[in-house]
Amino acid sequence: MDLESSPFDHLLVTNYAASHAEAKYIQEFLCLLEQELRNIDEEITRSDTSDLSNDLKSRRQKVASYIHKHRGLLSPMRRLPPEIIAELFPYCLPSAHPPTRNLSDAPLSLTLVCKQWRGIVIQHSAHVVRFAYLHPSFPCRR
Repeated sequence: MDLESSPFDHLLVTNYAASHAEAKYIQEFLCLLEQELRNIDEEITRSDTSDLSNDLKSRRQKVASYIHKHRGLLSPMRRLPPEIIAELFPYCLPSAHPPTRNLSDAPLSLTLVCKQWRGIVIQHSAHVVRFAYLHPSFPCRR
C-alpha cells in the first residue's frame, strides 16, 4: 500500500468534519491500513535477519502513524457544533488573575488553535471571554 498519498490527505490538515458517507469510506481505508499493519507484524515475527526486521519495524511505524492520523478524521471533536465549543471556552480562562494581552494565555491563545476556533472566540467574545483592558501605558508581554 502506498503511504505517500491518501484520498484524504487534503483533510488531514483541516478540521473538516466528514459526512456519514465519507466516514464510512475512511473506515474502509483504515481497515486496509490495519490489515497492512497485521501483515507487517506477521513478517516481523517470521523475519530472521535483523536488517530485514529493522526495515519492517520502520515500515510498521510509518503505517501505525498513518493509521493514527487518519483516525483523527473520525474524531467526535470535529463534529461538535460551534455553540458547544463556545460553551467550553470559559473553562479555559484563568480565574486567579485578570486576562492579559499575552498570546500564550487564554483567551487569546484559543484564537491561535485554528480558523474555526478563532471565529468562535470572535463571534462569541461577549459571552465566552474577558479581554484585558488595553491601556497604552500597560506593557505588552510577549
